[in-house]
Amino acid sequence: MSIDKLVNDEMAKKRFERTLIIPDIHAPYEDYRALHAIYKMAKKEDFDKVKIMGDLVDFYQLSKFSKDPKRITGLQQEIDVAQYHLDKLRKVHKGDITLFEGNHEYRLKKYLMENPEMSSLKKINNIPSLLDLDEYGIKYKHHEMFHGVLIKHGNLVRQQSAYTAKGEFDREGTSGISGHTHRLGSYYVSNRGGAHAWFEMGHLCDEKAAEYMEGKVPNWQKGFGVMTYDTKTDTWRIEQVPIIKNSFMFNNNVYKWRSNQKYVGRERL
Repeated sequence: MSIDKLVNDEMAKKRFERTLIIPDIHAPYEDYRALHAIYKMAKKEDFDKVKIMGDLVDFYQLSKFSKDPKRITGLQQEIDVAQYHLDKLRKVHKGDITLFEGNHEYRLKKYLMENPEMSSLKKINNIPSLLDLDEYGIKYKHHEMFHGVLIKHGNLVRQQSAYTAKGEFDREGTSGISGHTHRLGSYYVSNRGGAHAWFEMGHLCDEKAAEYMEGKVPNWQKGFGVMTYDTKTDTWRIEQVPIIKNSFMFNNNVYKWRSNQKYVGRERL
């Protein structure tokens, strides 16, 4: 290999920044087989940054909805499972990781506002301390402008795929990425300000765990995303990666798993 090629390859690595975008996980009701496949991919692809789009923890125990007694397993288990995935992700990715606040993380904030006597407990008075985010070196944000793209969890839900993407663009007036709807969709628009796009990034939870969908087939799409940013031209591209039939394809590699595949560490939680 020539010196020139080595130099060019190194310049190419520095020119393009790749960010892995992980949407709604809802631990402990996550699709951990899909997540393990993503961790395998992340180790192979060596991304520069990771953005977790919110709703990492379901906080089922803190919800106002009627609860199934069989599912009330304890708040600590939800936290343990969330930390399990943060640990797995940190082991395969040494760079920057940001967790965004979702409406399910907001359940804790709302609970503390309604039960202020609990807020004096250092360990549970906020998400970063509850999940030990400092220990994992993970930032916590409500939203972020990232290379001209607004990243947030979102709270808008429209009926069909991409309808929410349009709604978010109409509300924010800029390109962006959101979760929350559990759908994959994109909306593009051009105006005097240029070309813009908004992306709904899907989900990574277990649809069967959604008890309010019992007997129904939810209009959800499982998947995740990758954002590539060109530091030389200040342009970006966002790729949505759908998960279909227990598999996904990225960078000409197929990642597949069996529906009954076991992961011992996760099973012990």
